[in-house]
Amino acid sequence: MHFFKIIFLLTVTFAAAVLNAADNFLGTTQFSDAELSKLFATDKKAENDRIKFIQGLREYLGVPYAYGGITKNEVDCSGLLYAVSLEATGKPLPRTSTAMYRKFERVPKSQLRPGDAVFFATDGTITVTHVGVYLGDNYFIHAQSFGSDKRVIISDLNAKYWKGTFYSGGKIFDD
Repeated sequence: MHFFKIIFLLTVTFAAAVLNAADNFLGTTQFSDAELSKLFATDKKAENDRIKFIQGLREYLGVPYAYGGITKNEVDCSGLLYAVSLEATGKPLPRTSTAMYRKFERVPKSQLRPGDAVFFATDGTITVTHVGVYLGDNYFIHAQSFGSDKRVIISDLNAKYWKGTFYSGGKIFDD
């Protein structure tokens, strides 16, 4: 019986280490309410579409991922941007990450501003396959479709996976 307890504890410890390593690899991050308020500019008056858009994104944090989803019940990566823009600003965006990439003016990583799109080539090719929104301080919000966190989350652009798959930034708003 003692042998099985040891095996169980080793298994639990190993599983926790694997999950922690995955979070570090993907840059999944937890934030306090104060940090979230700063990232989503909730302390600012919604004077322009960029601020309205950023503030609207917070309402989707934690929403489950579903391919083709565009609601607060389930959403995919481009659906997140599409739905929030429509709700917060009344302006529709293209519906796919590739169409968004084609439409938005390119922004180098070093010049990203909160509210800009961030594009990734996650399938090992040079094709845009994923999109999120830059929040500032190297963080971005996106609907993640793989791993243990298949939902809208905030990740670190400097995490190994996202740094290696980053493709380009895109200017959504002119202000």
